Amino acid sequence: MSSLQPLADAPHIRRGDLVMQRYPEQERAAVVGAVVRLGQWVAVKSYTLPDGGVCQALDSVDRLEVVTAEQLAAAIRLDVVHGTHVGRIVQAVVTARAGQFRVVCRCAPGAGEICRNGRKVTWCPSLDSAHQLWDWHVSGHVPVGSVA
Repeated sequence: MSSLQPLADAPHIRRGDLVMQRYPEQERAAVVGAVVRLGQWVAVKSYTLPDGGVCQALDSVDRLEVVTAEQLAAAIRLDVVHGTHVGRIVQAVVTARAGQFRVVCRCAPGAGEICRNGRKVTWCPSLDSAHQLWDWHVSGHVPVGSVA
């Protein structure tokens, strides 16, 4: 009989898991290298930067969700350009917004999300409605089918 017993409050995140922060706007995933208790359960995670460097960070496991490489590969990340407008259509991978789309543009203030009716982020249920939101942003036409 082993003297090692699983901890009653052991987290759902494990070493080697691919994780994302539990926010629908999150695009970056990281690999968990270790899970430690520092007053709360914390994951030591790492991800590769665009320049090839590796960045390590600590994050509370309560803010992380396990994802698969297939989920990340299937998520749409589409660059869009119209005149001086340079943006992206991005599909959410985690939370209840998974599968929905948001549209960002560098010309927009703050985080760059294109908003409608004063909302922080306008979520679109389909890629077509995300394109309509982009068209509205660059031309002034009202999009249909977006949900705030």
